[in-house]
Amino acid sequence: MKEEIPWYIIRSHGPWGVISVLLIVGHFLLPFLLLLMRGIKDRAKFLGKVAIFVMIMRAVDYYWIIAPNFTTEGHHAEFHLHPLDFTTMIGLGGIWVFAFLRNLKRGAILPAHESLEGAKEAVIHG
Repeated sequence: MKEEIPWYIIRSHGPWGVISVLLIVGHFLLPFLLLLMRGIKDRAKFLGKVAIFVMIMRAVDYYWIIAPNFTTEGHHAEFHLHPLDFTTMIGLGGIWVFAFLRNLKRGAILPAHESLEGAKEAVIHG
């Protein structure tokens, strides 16, 4: 759409362009190549580090999408990080973790199947 083109032009130059390249490499290319290697997928500790890196890159992607341009006619604006940019992500993440843990207490982690219940009674009563 004609009115969306300036947004992409601004996001492809200057500091925004650096973030664009970082997103291509760090949000797709690097995790893709790392997860092709069997040795990395077999080590849970390293796999956890890759997952944390992907989550950080996802936060950068969200910032790239929602940060305002603040442009004037003919000038490309630079992005400015504000402490609220970080506290908002931490606050929303905290709300999500709280809701997740609260819902986790409500149900069983493993599904309870009727066939398993019958098998337990058969073992107990012999």
